[in-house]
Amino acid sequence: NIGANGVSVGCTMSISDDVAIISNSASLTILSGGTINVSQQVRVGPTNNDGDNFTLNVNNGGTLTVASDFEFNVGAGAGSGADNFTMNNAGTTTINGTININSVTNAAFSNSGTLTLAGSMTAAPAANPATFANNANATFNLSGDIDNDVTLTFSAIGNTVNYASNGGAEIEDPIANTYYNLIVGGASNRSLRDNIILDGNL
Repeated sequence: NIGANGVSVGCTMSISDDVAIISNSASLTILSGGTINVSQQVRVGPTNNDGDNFTLNVNNGGTLTVASDFEFNVGAGAGSGADNFTMNNAGTTTINGTININSVTNAAFSNSGTLTLAGSMTAAPAANPATFANNANATFNLSGDIDNDVTLTFSAIGNTVNYASNGGAEIEDPIANTYYNLIVGGASNRSLRDNIILDGNL
């Protein structure tokens, strides 16, 4: 359980169980050269009214790998905590499952490094929706789909969105319908939700 503010990791840490964020206004920073490997889930707000205002930073040169899902509001406190989550990834983050937002308000994901999501991003609320920004020269590898109520920004110079496999059905609709670099891989077809504008390479 992470219940303190200002926890920083600069070494290699392997966790054989779930990681639970149980306190409000906690933060975790993975420093350059630091690695956290989680063999099960990351759970933000697993009990009543906890996990609000949590900030997760993966600095340039840091690595986070989650073997399963990234869950918000799971367990007894479903729907009552984990609001105002912020993730800033400037390193390498791999989530080998799904991000289940579970109606958390104001969840913000900012990628300036490489972020790989093997599943989908689900259950975002229509009010105070989640946001995901792929920043300049960042890479976002997505194998699933993203909930329609997540606001996406994919227009920054040099950023790449890679639909990496046949796990998803659609090419997402970002702000202003704009991508910079777009890669569509996998064996199956993906359909466009809307017309798109491409400022870089396809």
